[in-house]
Amino acid sequence: MTASEFRRVVAWANATGRASRRAGAPTLMIDSPRRDVLAWLAWHDPNGTFVDEDVRDGQDPHSHEDAWVMLQEVAAADDYGR
Repeated sequence: MTASEFRRVVAWANATGRASRRAGAPTLMIDSPRRDVLAWLAWHDPNGTFVDEDVRDGQDPHSHEDAWVMLQEVAAADDYGR
């Protein structure tokens, strides 16, 4: 992702967290580590498989890049809140 794409995804994720009735959304920054991005994804979709503890045997844990790509896909599916 480009820097502007990172900023757009981060802005969407943080706005989504603030607008939610559910507490506990991690605040992200464009340099957030993998664990924070995965924690946000797990907060957004509690039934998903994001954090290392949820990864099944034989699966590789999500990489830092994978986490950001998944977050971008979630944001795009929501059309970035439009």
